[in-house]
Amino acid sequence: MNAALDDRAMNGHHRLAGQVTAVGAQLELFGGCDAVPVVRTAPPEPPVVEAGEDPLQTDLFDGPYRERHEAELACRRLDGPALRRAHASAARSYPRLEAASAWPGWAEALDWLGAADPVERASRALALDAGGGAQRLAGMPAELLALVRREALARAARDVIEAGGPAAEVLGRPAGWLLLAAGLPDEAVRALEAAADAAPLDARVRAALGVAHDRAGRPDDALEAWCQACLLDPGCLDERHLSPAAADLLDLAADLEDLPGDPREWLPVLADLTGAAALPRFANEAPPESSPARRFAALLRAYRDAQSQQSPAERRRELKRAMIALAPAAKELVRRI
Repeated sequence: MNAALDDRAMNGHHRLAGQVTAVGAQLELFGGCDAVPVVRTAPPEPPVVEAGEDPLQTDLFDGPYRERHEAELACRRLDGPALRRAHASAARSYPRLEAASAWPGWAEALDWLGAADPVERASRALALDAGGGAQRLAGMPAELLALVRREALARAARDVIEAGGPAAEVLGRPAGWLLLAAGLPDEAVRALEAAADAAPLDARVRAALGVAHDRAGRPDDALEAWCQACLLDPGCLDERHLSPAAADLLDLAADLEDLPGDPREWLPVLADLTGAAALPRFANEAPPESSPARRFAALLRAYRDAQSQQSPAERRRELKRAMIALAPAAKELVRRI
């Protein structure tokens, strides 16, 4: 009788253990579940990480180690205290988890990134590309480091805009530029469009907006923004940030700087003169009748009419001389026609 009871009890124990093991396996398959802890008699020993291996990109974290997930989330949220808690938990549960030894240093770096002043935060986040900033997170995988940098830049930009308004600046540039540096072009477009509405005469905002549109996959909108920036300040465009399709703008901007009158009146004339396909919306706009650009455009039309009608060469040379006299800076362009 007692033997039979013992057998039934033992069979029930085995069934319960099997159910616990099955449930634990299902939870581990999906990365674990905080709300339903897995019952274990003792944590399994993790594999040993060889020297020089990347602590967050080895097979060590393919298993049920929730601390790794918590550590990565803490990094992405710039949460130093949470990373310290993940390290303490890993040290208790997996004392041989050598990869976690870098986490306390990373936690200090996250604290450093969380400076109270958003401008200082932006400066420190930009420093993560090289120098002392990058050394603070030594050993962090490149993908995770990029996420940390993006979050720090995005938070700094949002805080600067919230405190100073849409046209606020940081490190001498529109705050929306930080969102570009963070790799968030769509959010940068929204921020820079608001900045352009608040500061319609700021060419730097328009230039940055063009870059944001270009990186967001909207080349036509990018060209329009760059054209507007060129009209406001021909010298504001940066060749490093322009798309190949906007190469004509650099030449036009250089020409606009030395031409008489308002650059906005000359841009459609130069677009017509050079055949710049990048400026279709502006090439059809006529400048005011009293402007030098309007007189130049009339001479240009007369010259082309003389060409089409095969007028004497002297007549064509006379028209060219008149255009050069009106706008000496356009001399080279006139010679090419």
